[in-house]
Amino acid sequence: MNKRERATIVTISSSSSSSSSSSSRTVSVKNDYYHDDDDDDDELVRINSRSRGSRVIARASSNTTTPSEQKSMVVIPGDYRIGGTLIAVAILNGFVFHLWTQFVVHFILGSFLTLQASRVRFRFSDDALDVVFIEPFADDSEALKVVEAQENRLQEGGGQSKWSFDSVTNWEFWFPGFPVLVYYKENQTKIDGQPHFFPIIMDGKKLYEQMLQKMPKSLNEKPLVDEWNLLTAFKSTGVGRSLIEKMSEEQIKQAEETTGLPFLDDKK
Repeated sequence: MNKRERATIVTISSSSSSSSSSSSRTVSVKNDYYHDDDDDDDELVRINSRSRGSRVIARASSNTTTPSEQKSMVVIPGDYRIGGTLIAVAILNGFVFHLWTQFVVHFILGSFLTLQASRVRFRFSDDALDVVFIEPFADDSEALKVVEAQENRLQEGGGQSKWSFDSVTNWEFWFPGFPVLVYYKENQTKIDGQPHFFPIIMDGKKLYEQMLQKMPKSLNEKPLVDEWNLLTAFKSTGVGRSLIEKMSEEQIKQAEETTGLPFLDDKK
């Protein structure tokens, strides 16, 4: 149970054919949470489905983070550039080049990433990173009201999508200057390490700044945000570094002066 919650644990034994009388309790279901009509506090209680032979009810005393936790927590806002770019490519493929298969693929992927960008939020506290869901296109401040990180059904062992910074063994960011993909590996989920990959569907600069500030140092040297340009993006991969070796001095200078996507990123 999350350490931020104070809870009362009540065990309800499994049904028995015994003739002994027992008091009845009315429990109604709502979104995986249960309301106990016998409870005067009108609180929601949650059934732990993993218990065997009995059901355990945990009653949380709070459904929001505390003011002090909210003050120290940084929420990374959503970013729609990748999703929007894929949708634009889809429209170009379909209505200009009449490549309808490519239109469908790009449009579905772009729409999915746009939806995820509107509802998935990364939160950085003083000691951990977690991933939470809010209502699509809701204000980012709603992420501060979520108590528990989203349950991760994709990773082995499940568990909350919350990882302490101390458990991070390495992280990478592709590409500094043109954010597309972020990676980190932690040993909290699995002792031999669990990798995580996320498309940049959030503000890449703010995400990078928080990772640079709060996560352990990456195995590869990382530039500061103020140093971001096309050349730093090339330097973040082996292929890019090979391309730099073949570039002329003029091309290298042009790459250093390229600092973001036209019309989308602020110029220095």
